[in-house]
Amino acid sequence: MAIKRIIAAISFWAVILVATVAYCSPIDRWNSISQKATAHLSWAKDVVAHTEGSPVISPLWVCVKEEHLLFGLDGTSKTVFAVWPVATGRVKGQKQKVGDMRTPEGDFTVQRIDDASFWQPYKDKKTGETIGYGPWFIRIKTPPWTGIGIHGTDDDHLHEIGTDASHGCIRMANHSLLELKALVAPGQRVIILP
Repeated sequence: MAIKRIIAAISFWAVILVATVAYCSPIDRWNSISQKATAHLSWAKDVVAHTEGSPVISPLWVCVKEEHLLFGLDGTSKTVFAVWPVATGRVKGQKQKVGDMRTPEGDFTVQRIDDASFWQPYKDKKTGETIGYGPWFIRIKTPPWTGIGIHGTDDDHLHEIGTDASHGCIRMANHSLLELKALVAPGQRVIILP
């Protein structure tokens, strides 16, 4: 009974976190982290809000692990058009070896988009939990590491969005993943910052 109350409380705060991120405009969130992105994007401090209804010409994606946020930027218009809360690796820092539960940091590209709707959930070897991938797996080319991507989650782990919870991937709520999937394509840049 106590465990159910704890899970309910955690789920409540996860909803509050998601609502808070959704309430803040993407440009406000970007302005709070733009300094971190200047090593990869010389124009990071010049980003402005995307005009609603304007097309996104050359999307690129910036994940800020410390903030647990994934931004959508348009490299042509130098605008921010989206921000989503995410979960990143359980262990902080740069990925050092396979299985270390860290999300790699650097400048990468989308390798391909896999239909993960039929994939079987995986069992966490440390916790014994069963975790699902959601409907899509956006595979990121992160040499020398393989198997890193952006994917959804199951309802039992939705409360982990906004935390250090993944095995190294970038995990999102499934509705956010569907929004991202509509805009993402192989070859697009994915920058992962500490």
